Amino acid sequence: KANEIAPGKRMLSSMAPTMVFRGKELYLILGTPGGSTIITSVAQVLINILDFCMSPEEALVLPRYHHQYLPDIIYHEEGAFSDELKLKLENRGHKLKKRSPIGDVQLIMKKNDTACGYSDHRLPGSAGSVGN
Repeated sequence: KANEIAPGKRMLSSMAPTMVFRGKELYLILGTPGGSTIITSVAQVLINILDFCMSPEEALVLPRYHHQYLPDIIYHEEGAFSDELKLKLENRGHKLKKRSPIGDVQLIMKKNDTACGYSDHRLPGSAGSVGN
């Protein structure tokens, strides 16, 4: 079995604790629980912040989606896809299944000399800030 304890085996893991630097300065730290959904949750939040210039609050509240090889299903939270996009995906043979929640991203962003924490709304959590 894939994750069964046995000599010489390593556990399967999708852990992706992530640090983002701007030059030599630490800018962002994030991670999430969620098994196979960890990588897609971290990637979607990073893309929203770094590529789409969203604030952490904006990036964390957006609905998420997840796909992996097996099962061959695109899991999505309510509102992740428009009806038009869902129809296009289904017409191309994709199977869609609504679920919630996907991930629980916790994030720390450096703003000037302050480390600001942000907590995903999907599960109970809280965040604070510390500075000089």
